[in-house]
Amino acid sequence: MRIGAGRVPGEPLDLLQLHGHDAVDRHAHAGAGGFVNGDPVTGGGPSTEGAGGTGSAAGNGDGGGLFNAGTASFTGVTVTFTSNQAASGNGGAGGAAAGGVAQGSATGGDGGDGGEGASGVGGGIFNATTGTLTLEPRLGAKKGSKQAKATDLITTNQALAGSGGQGGAGGSATAGGGISPFGIHGVATPGQPGATDLFSVGVGGGIANFGTVHIDNTIITGNHASTNDNDVDGTITP
Repeated sequence: MRIGAGRVPGEPLDLLQLHGHDAVDRHAHAGAGGFVNGDPVTGGGPSTEGAGGTGSAAGNGDGGGLFNAGTASFTGVTVTFTSNQAASGNGGAGGAAAGGVAQGSATGGDGGDGGEGASGVGGGIFNATTGTLTLEPRLGAKKGSKQAKATDLITTNQALAGSGGQGGAGGSATAGGGISPFGIHGVATPGQPGATDLFSVGVGGGIANFGTVHIDNTIITGNHASTNDNDVDGTITP
């Protein structure tokens, strides 16, 4: 994609605005819980029951204003990226496990782990490893023209992390008495709750670069990332 390359230098100022767009992966669905059958176990043996299902993971939200994995060039034209957002969806909750019931000992199933809350990367711009991006508003402009003094702006964009899904509850356990007349009472061991994922991030509020970026006469400020690198994540070449 090339914008501005074919215009005559010194023509009236051109302006391209990318404002208020979202790259958002919506909430993932929870995994189904693994339910126990609750059948009595004869002879005082243990009843160990199934675990809850793992919550499904959310996908990344990348490039709120622009996602580039090829070649994108904005030259001799003024570009603004404002109030765009890249945000991950939230991971699905882990399924809860039901409890075990036995004449002897019983163990409840473990709750399913919460699904991964993925990442929001590049609130304004996401440039992938295969991407080459150029922002040069004054390139080719006629000396003394308005375009020769133009400046691009990347501001008030956001890269936001999602939350991991809540771990499912562990199953309860109900143990019975031992087999008459001399049986030992069973032991009840509840299942453990599933883990909650904590690894989602929001980085590069203004621009996240993993490829090649050439930027000149561009202001990148006032952006927000929920984890780090509010304005720029990665390396930019003037």
